[in-house]
Amino acid sequence: MPDLPDNRIRLSSGPIDFTNEVGVTGQDHDDYPGGGDQPRFDHMRMFLIGLLSMQSSYEAPTQYRQGTPWFDLNENALKMRVGSEWVPAADAILIADDFTLGDWYREFVAMGIAPEIRFNGTQAATSDEITIPAAARGAIEGKTDLEVDLFLNGVLQNPDEVVISSGVVRLTSGDIALGTEYVVVIKNVGGSVTSIINNSFTPSGTADDTGEEGDTAYDDDYLYVKTSAGWKRAALSSF
Repeated sequence: MPDLPDNRIRLSSGPIDFTNEVGVTGQDHDDYPGGGDQPRFDHMRMFLIGLLSMQSSYEAPTQYRQGTPWFDLNENALKMRVGSEWVPAADAILIADDFTLGDWYREFVAMGIAPEIRFNGTQAATSDEITIPAAARGAIEGKTDLEVDLFLNGVLQNPDEVVISSGVVRLTSGDIALGTEYVVVIKNVGGSVTSIINNSFTPSGTADDTGEEGDTAYDDDYLYVKTSAGWKRAALSSF
């Protein structure tokens, strides 16, 4: 197990040795000795700095009280002391009687509130319809409370004029012109959030923020995949 960093707060086991621990006295708090002199520190100030900067370590703190914060470097998680254990901070924040922020989030996830499917592309022919990708059609099949946001060339269309029908998103107020850039967001799907890059798309570079991790796209020369480190590509060739 790594030894560093270890920012746990430790109090002196006995009285402070002012001669050896504090050093030069009789100065203003911020008037430190010059070079070569004994450095000094204010014991209480160092303790408060530790509290303000939080404790971060791989080992749990040995000195604490109820509500003491600790950043667990094993899980990269902020925890607090509640009862006889360290719990995620969300489980220590009450938002109602006996109901924590963590309880609320777990219920939110279990209910599958308003996850979305997102996809975009370029209209291949003038039509009032946009085909929903096959990977998304299965997720919305049988759902009756779906809502759709449709953006055409960056402009949000009237939601009352956008419907889902038989595997397509339809604009009831008129046709979508050839070459129009569109983004479709289907809400209240339930389950996990899905993001799909539809039709051809060429990221501007690895750092292009379009899409979500796991998305794929293509153009005439490359297949693109959005990874945790950004877009990556593989060259296409004839065979």
